[in-house]
Order: sequence, then structure tokens, then C-alpha cells
Amino acid sequence: MAKHLTQPGETTIAGIDGNDNINYARINSGNRGLLTMPPILCKIFAGKEFFYSEAFELAETTDSRDYIFVTPNTTEWAHFAFHATGSAITEVALWEDTKYSSTDELTTYNNNRNSATTPSSKLYQVTATSTTDTGTRLIHVKSGSATNRSRDSMEGGYADELFLKQNAKYRISFATESTSNLCNLLIQWHEHTNGS
Repeated sequence: MAKHLTQPGETTIAGIDGNDNINYARINSGNRGLLTMPPILCKIFAGKEFFYSEAFELAETTDSRDYIFVTPNTTEWAHFAFHATGSAITEVALWEDTKYSSTDELTTYNNNRNSATTPSSKLYQVTATSTTDTGTRLIHVKSGSATNRSRDSMEGGYADELFLKQNAKYRISFATESTSNLCNLLIQWHEHTNGS
């Protein structure tokens, strides 16, 4: 085993992958722990994790805000998580196969600020919505209070990763029953080619 593969106190194990290439795993000799990185951290280093964040106000009880997340029509899979908050009564939902569409593309960012890689998935803000959607509602949260704003707020989303369908449209919708509702949205996702 080549000495440069390890640091002091480490050893390695090796194996052959499906393409007959040698792969190494480093092990800490003291506690026999594998020296590996979580998959998300690997994607960040590879410049393949992305995010979008926005704060906005739903000023009137009839106001709403919708976002469309479009996955690529390729072998790339999007692993997706989002977090939404509202300072008063807020309803948030995630729809799959939404019929809504938009051309108002939003600027998203690479989580690795040293990488210029751009995502294959696209994010849009919906500028005109209809009253119904024939897609499948996957997540639905409604919470908060009309009084004691920010002390009895709404918090929802999905912290675990959803493996989104290829070539599909997902809608994140915000609605309010309170005026001057301060809302926040954070979307994070990474993309990878599915392995067999």
C-alpha cells in the first residue's frame, strides 16, 4: 500500500468496483472508524448542491405566492428539501405534477461558492395562478395565529430529502389568512446521476 494514501494513525482497505477500478477507504486505527464524508457534503465539494432563499410579505388575506421547481429531463435526479415559515396564519403545500407554469426564472446559487456549476433543475416564480391544481398534493401544513404575530408563527416544510421525479414540475404554494404576513422560504437540492 502506498504510504501517501494514509495519514499517521490511519490504514486503508481496498476493493474492486464494477468497472474493475480499485477503490480505497481510509480507517482510523485508534477507533476503527471509516473516514468518509456524508453524501450531501460530497455533493457540496463537487459543486452539485444548490439553494434559493427569499423573504416576502403577504400583505392581504387574498395574497398568495407560488414557486415552480422543474426537474431535468435527463438521468440527473434532484434530491430536494425545503423550509417555509410565516409570521401569522399561513398555509403551505407542495404539489407534484402541477399544471401551473411560469417563465419568470429565479436566480439560484451553488452551495460551493468556489464552483461555477449551474443546476439542471430550474426554479420559477408564478406570476399568474388559477384557483385549482390537478397535481398531487404531497405536503400540506397550515398553522399560526392572527394575533401575537411571530410569537405564534407557522413553520413547515420537509427536512428529509425527497427524490423528485425526472422531467416533472413541483409547486410550493403559500397562502395567508392574516394581513402583513411575513414569510420565508429556503429550498435546497443536489443533483446526481442515478446508479444502477
